[in-house]
Amino acid sequence: MSRVVITGVGAITPIGNDVATFWENMKAGVSGAAPISGFDPAGFSIRIACEVKGFEATDWMDKKIAKRLARSTHFSIAATRQALADAKLEITPENSPRVGLFLTRAAAASAPWKKAPNNCSQRGRARLPPFW
Repeated sequence: MSRVVITGVGAITPIGNDVATFWENMKAGVSGAAPISGFDPAGFSIRIACEVKGFEATDWMDKKIAKRLARSTHFSIAATRQALADAKLEITPENSPRVGLFLTRAAAASAPWKKAPNNCSQRGRARLPPFW
């Protein structure tokens, strides 16, 4: 059996966009629930969600790259970069075979996921988002 060591963590959540803020809010019982602001929920019976707030993708990546990726991917990249910084780890060709990543995220309805079935059936696979 191999040993596994967790050396760094990162978090982008509805109650904090870094581990320290998330943990303090978690201990304090802060709720991430609030009226939906990411889109107009008028056609839905539920108008409250736990959205990530105050997150800027360009704090973690180039604006040009951010424009090409889904918001959920922005969160993954930011959390991964936080974990690498927390671990004080720079991935190099020498250590990359020994570096692993465990990533989990909630499946969120995002524009690329909602549009994909229609784009694919009406216009073919070439219309799927390039980073699908």
